[in-house]
Amino acid sequence: MENGEAKAAPVAKTESSEQDPEESRTIFVGGLSYDAEESDIRDFFKECGEIESARVPLNDWNKSRGIAFITF
Repeated sequence: MENGEAKAAPVAKTESSEQDPEESRTIFVGGLSYDAEESDIRDFFKECGEIESARVPLNDWNKSRGIAFITF
């Protein structure tokens, strides 16, 4: 920080023409409870649009990893 000005953090950008159409409709959600299930995710995000799929990856012990991928 110089002269009292904060610097902006770098932002990763991708060209939309390079993205797979399904990828561009998929969001990542982190910081979820380890108890979260697919039905919880679908219920919470239903107002954002029609959900095509919701996936909650599991760890080696078959417990949620606290993240989800949602495709609209």
